[in-house]
Amino acid sequence: MTNISFRLQSKPPRDREMEEQGGRRRCLVLVPYPLQGHITPMLQLGTILHSRGFSITIALSQFDFPDTSNLPDFVFQPLLNDSLSKFNDPDDIVALISNLNLSYRVSLQELLIEMIEKQQLERQDPQELPCIIYDPLMYSAEAVAHHLKLPSIVLHPSSVAFLLAFCVCPKIQKEGYTPFQVSKSLELVPELYPLRFKDLPVFDVKSVDDFLQFVTTVSNLRTSCMILNSIDCLEQQSLAQLRQKLQVPIFLIGPMHKLVPAPSSSLLEEDRSCISWLDKQTENSVVYVSFGSIASLEEKELAEMAWGLANSKQPFLWVLRPGSVHVSESVDSLLDDFKETIGERGRIVKWALQKEVLAHSAVGGFWSHCGWNSTLESVSEGVPMICRPFTADQKVIGRYVNHVWRVGIELENVFERGEIERAIKLLMVEKEGEEIRQRAAELKLELQLSVQKGGSSYNSLNELVELIMLQSKPPRDREMEEQGGRRRHLVLVPYPLQGHITPMLQLGTILHSIGFPITIAHSQFNSPDTSNHPDFVFLPLSDDSLSKCNDISDDIVASISYHNLTCRVSLQELLIEMIEKQQEQHEEQLPCIIFDSGMYCAEAVAHRLKLPSIMFRTSCAALTLSFYVCPKIQKEGYTPFQDSKSLELVPEFHPLRFKDLPVFNAKRLDEFLQFITTSTNLRTSGLICNSIDCLEQSSLSQLRPKLQVPIFLIGPMHKLVPSLSSSLLEEDRSCISWLDKQTENSVLYVSFGSMATMEEKQVAEMVWGLANSKQPFLWVLRLGSVHVSESVDLLLDDIKETIGERGCIVKWAAQKEVLAHSAVGGFWTHCGWNSTLESASEGVPMICRPFSWDQKINCRYVSHVWRVGIESENVFERGEIERAIKLLMVEREGEEIRQRAADLKLKLQLSVQKGDTVTLIVHYTDSRHCSANCSRTVHETELFTAPNFLGCFVLGGIWIPSCMACLAVEDPMCMEASLGGVSGASLGVVMSVQIQVAASSGTDSSLVTAVKPGVNSSSVPAKNLGLTVFGPVSYADIVKAFADSAVREVPQCYGLDSPRKVLVRADTDSNEASNNFKACNAKPNLQVTDNGID
Repeated sequence: MTNISFRLQSKPPRDREMEEQGGRRRCLVLVPYPLQGHITPMLQLGTILHSRGFSITIALSQFDFPDTSNLPDFVFQPLLNDSLSKFNDPDDIVALISNLNLSYRVSLQELLIEMIEKQQLERQDPQELPCIIYDPLMYSAEAVAHHLKLPSIVLHPSSVAFLLAFCVCPKIQKEGYTPFQVSKSLELVPELYPLRFKDLPVFDVKSVDDFLQFVTTVSNLRTSCMILNSIDCLEQQSLAQLRQKLQVPIFLIGPMHKLVPAPSSSLLEEDRSCISWLDKQTENSVVYVSFGSIASLEEKELAEMAWGLANSKQPFLWVLRPGSVHVSESVDSLLDDFKETIGERGRIVKWALQKEVLAHSAVGGFWSHCGWNSTLESVSEGVPMICRPFTADQKVIGRYVNHVWRVGIELENVFERGEIERAIKLLMVEKEGEEIRQRAAELKLELQLSVQKGGSSYNSLNELVELIMLQSKPPRDREMEEQGGRRRHLVLVPYPLQGHITPMLQLGTILHSIGFPITIAHSQFNSPDTSNHPDFVFLPLSDDSLSKCNDISDDIVASISYHNLTCRVSLQELLIEMIEKQQEQHEEQLPCIIFDSGMYCAEAVAHRLKLPSIMFRTSCAALTLSFYVCPKIQKEGYTPFQDSKSLELVPEFHPLRFKDLPVFNAKRLDEFLQFITTSTNLRTSGLICNSIDCLEQSSLSQLRPKLQVPIFLIGPMHKLVPSLSSSLLEEDRSCISWLDKQTENSVLYVSFGSMATMEEKQVAEMVWGLANSKQPFLWVLRLGSVHVSESVDLLLDDIKETIGERGCIVKWAAQKEVLAHSAVGGFWTHCGWNSTLESASEGVPMICRPFSWDQKINCRYVSHVWRVGIESENVFERGEIERAIKLLMVEREGEEIRQRAADLKLKLQLSVQKGDTVTLIVHYTDSRHCSANCSRTVHETELFTAPNFLGCFVLGGIWIPSCMACLAVEDPMCMEASLGGVSGASLGVVMSVQIQVAASSGTDSSLVTAVKPGVNSSSVPAKNLGLTVFGPVSYADIVKAFADSAVREVPQCYGLDSPRKVLVRADTDSNEASNNFKACNAKPNLQVTDNGID
């Protein structure tokens, strides 16, 4: 989930400063499991959150108690009734964990009650409740938090892949794979590549049943979210699977030791002499050997390790922890002989400063047990690994190191000196290991980017901090916000051209649909039609400049500059007046400014008034990226541009040529580059783009590191919320009637937007090219789009006579409606970004004829990246036009283009249906507390997108939020739930499904009512049907689901990878329907696929 942070940004500066200075620190109680591998990440998390202004209390077992002197700002509270040190069977980990939780629950509850009472004594009106962050092995902490109605969050100290494998274990048993057979141990686990059955944590346990019960306990924790010390780039695939299974927000904020420097949390004394020894070794020459804080070896294994290391001739640093070798009288003598043999080439210590060791330039390899902390510390430093896993998560992690990230060598169960010697040489020096070493270096760079500003872990941490701050508020404060008493006011500042006004008003419509008041501060030139947006406030800016700027088409930079210069004062006065009015009405929320990138003066005004601001770029991400490339092009000596170089590809910017860059035809190069510098150095807190990740992944991956601010792709916006026309020209609707008479996919739609102009000769070639193609066409010939000529009207009269009813020429059209019409099969376009998105969204292939600005870039992407169009740049010759039209519309050669366009339409539909783009705007703008008092926070975004937070009890017309878990377990006599979903067509058509659940006595049959906004609700016959909808899905999908279930043809699977879920249970009687509804615990067995319901 991505976050624009309207909530925090809208606080007055004084409140923000108070929080930054720690004036009201939220109290977090961290409950780690008392083992080194669990204590370390929990204390790292505490250090990170303390740096963000939270006060930290550590509630910890007296067994394995860390050195508190290293963390003087933390409060350490020992938990009483310690059991771990008394437990007699350390090999039975499940029994050990159970005993520990039973023992500590009372002590933890007493501690928390004492903290709450202390808050009440110190403050008449407590500001924040403590939030509990606990290790999943300390699951009693969640029960205590639930009992005291405190928010709780779980920190998983292992990898996403291990957690996924952990959750899969019950399914493995259910499908008959247990008890495990040795002959099957090396077989791959279905849908869990590259894991084998022997890698699963359940494989070697004493009691499979006890372990699976433990898995169920941990998997069903009622936590509001989950933190993992991992990184998106490491575990994307596992993360996608896990999110579907767990259905709670997951925050990846690793590697945590790289986010904030933390003091040592080691439970053993570290030998610093090894650092001095490393200082004497050559770069990348040393093998570091450590098997963590728990693993133990047999004497024979130790001997093989020792001589394998010796025979490798490679310098090594070996951590041999006290107690890590099973007792043997000969071990000491073995090590004495060994030390004498190796001399200064090797160093053996009892414990080392591992992070410092791995970061040392002398270390070139790590022979590891593959504990998760050790693995992260190794890959963070680019150190390749030899993997010898022992237990728990180590086998899973070892497989990922070797088979997914491929930065290591697997040495599982091999303790033979020859194999050890070969593995060390391969990893450290041989050519065969060169690729492993290179991949490790590259992975280090990826992890470095993740923790930098704008990186995935950096952003995820910010989102986590905001979630904790929201959860820490008392219920009464949350209720006030739920009732909408303090709505954020958004001031939108568009640039006054059609291609900029349209998406800005679309954005305003989207934000207004989720509760934001909208003010449009606009130029009087090209002023939008306010009657189409009655809920918006339109405030004209005085001293308009654009109408006075005569050089708009030829010198866009001068026009933008002049317009910003003259509008700045007016905008500032408008905002000051708004703030003063808010202060008079005692409103605490400050307005947030969303401005077009062409109106950069808005950012300066916002900065001066200490208002939050967000930039909105109405073009593609690739154009924004080109702004960063242009100064580099100049610096590298490519300017001034030579015509002979115009068709050469721009280095590292495929498929763009030099002539495609917006700087290529600039009148004054220096002024253009200065404009780029101005627009790329804005101090905005985020960037919104009307684009889609699946269209521009490559550009985005390059752009994000350059911008260092969050980028939010929320396109195609016209598909998110239905909005009325924002056209500055009158639309001729007669063309729709004409289209209704044409056959499917037969019509070529022609329009070059609101600014492009043509010569008379070009118009003539277009006319006869269209006529000769024999294809029906709809041509928008805007007034003023042809340079003045007396013969143009005569020419058009001739063509109309020639083509008759086969063609329709209008001055302006309702373009979105035209492109969505079934008769339209092609679009000859100037490739403006709005037109390109509208065409791609409807699966209409394109003929591209770009004119200026971003159009050449868009054209190249249409024709060379997405390959859904034909490039006809600078070609206005009737023969070429005729051939292009026939190829695109009817010929076999264009069939692949037409198919790709249809495929792209489905991808864009999916981007809207998933709700991802909506989340970017909605998240954290409103927060709701579960009405069932389960201590969960229900965010408005999740009412639209998250499968586990889609509930709202409907009582007397007031929406009271409830998490899905409570909907599944509560059992009133009659409970109505309204589940929000994002329509496949738009956010505005919010789908609402009311569910009437029969009482447990079950005498009434279930009734499902579908409600579409603006339409009277109609009951759909659904006898003996229990229906649960997990949005977002389209209205058509729901109707289809009803139809399927009514005739008792329930599909078996709709693709389990989709988060858009529909559970349809056709049951034998209402009693069974009611029981099934609760028994399913809101987990669907049927879903909607990317291709809809099949």
